[in-house]
Amino acid sequence: MHVLWLVPLLYLVAAAAQAAESQSLRARVVSVTDGDTVTVITPAKKKMKVRLGGIDAPDKKQPFGKAAKAALSDLVQGRDVDLIGSKPDRREPFVAKIVHEGRDVNLELLRMGLAWWHVKFPEEQTAEDGEVYAAAESDARDAGLRLWSDFGAVPPWEWKQNPPETARLQ
Repeated sequence: MHVLWLVPLLYLVAAAAQAAESQSLRARVVSVTDGDTVTVITPAKKKMKVRLGGIDAPDKKQPFGKAAKAALSDLVQGRDVDLIGSKPDRREPFVAKIVHEGRDVNLELLRMGLAWWHVKFPEEQTAEDGEVYAAAESDARDAGLRLWSDFGAVPPWEWKQNPPETARLQ
């Protein structure tokens, strides 16, 4: 069988994910753009956008987009958080796991049924986080929580390819 080549590949992906999680930065969340993007200000007074790594929340015009933004606001707006990560995004300067008072905020959104585990970018998280995020999404899906209550739920990366003419707002 030709699966032996997968072992070194998986190891490299896991090592890259570990490296991506090597930096930590304390910052205050000053605004929430949508369900997976915030703006923070650092102690050095630098303002920057941060995309939550490892997840993808519904876009603003998608079903549950407003609910995802509201949930993220409730979790972090105006609070000091730890940003764990270092991979620059194509559009944004920082992709991170956001931790507030020991809670992984990215994971909380998955548990609430307000985000997809973003499997397309494994370098955004450790292998351990990937396993936990996958399980959280699966649990939310099995329970039919929020976006999983909509049998036609479309992940944002697919929705952007072909958005409906009249997107439902929730």
